[in-house]
Amino acid sequence: MVIGGTDTTSKTVEFSMAEIMNKPGILRKLQEELETVVGKDNIVEESHIQQLPYFYAVMKEVLRLHPELPLMILQSGKNRVPSREIKWDYRGNDFNYFPFGSGRRICVGTAMAERMFMYSVVSFIHSLDCKLPEGETLDLTGKFGIVLMKKRPLVAVPIPRLSNPTLYE
Repeated sequence: MVIGGTDTTSKTVEFSMAEIMNKPGILRKLQEELETVVGKDNIVEESHIQQLPYFYAVMKEVLRLHPELPLMILQSGKNRVPSREIKWDYRGNDFNYFPFGSGRRICVGTAMAERMFMYSVVSFIHSLDCKLPEGETLDLTGKFGIVLMKKRPLVAVPIPRLSNPTLYE
């Protein structure tokens, strides 16, 4: 479970960061929400995630657009972020949303995967501004395999954004 969860989680974090970097308006709104809830002098704790409805909705949309397993991709006419995703669950009751499968084949590590994925992404967004290296373009194309991954790995330049440099130690 741990080995399978780390690969799928890392690929989802990569897609999340790419999607967010591709939409600067969404990134700004996420960072504003984080500054309100967490502040620029603190690090994110797991308990903060429940207080971040916009972040939660964006992550649900990323899971819809880039599910871990390629067989779970659902078609949608638009890339919509994010209010409609807030109430969707993983139990297979909403037939538009299957990021972790459903029924007897549901991912046994759903709770762990969601926590790892969301905590990793929210920590990146809160503590760093990321930009593409000079001359690079962002490619959101996926490559199918056992898990869905980016065709070209995301390469980003991290820039510290917290006001207290000791938080990076």
